[in-house]
Amino acid sequence: MKLFYSLIQMLYLLIRAQIVKDFGSVDLMRNELSASTVAVQGSGWGWLGYDAKHKILRVATCKDQDTLLVLYRSLIVLVAAVVLLGLNPR
Repeated sequence: MKLFYSLIQMLYLLIRAQIVKDFGSVDLMRNELSASTVAVQGSGWGWLGYDAKHKILRVATCKDQDTLLVLYRSLIVLVAAVVLLGLNPR
């Protein structure tokens, strides 16, 4: 169990470092994710994902039940293929 928690902590630190690199801070990423998601008309979702083409984290949104696989082919949504964070403000 100790190994599991060590791996989770290491993953957390790596993701946090990438967030700081790509957004400037965790708070700036959170603000961008929140603002982008709230701006979606209707029922939408905001995602923090990894853009494999550009090798950066980025915020993506989708309306209603749209899938990110259709909208963003180069975006790997960061825990199955690795969803880091999803947000539905409604």
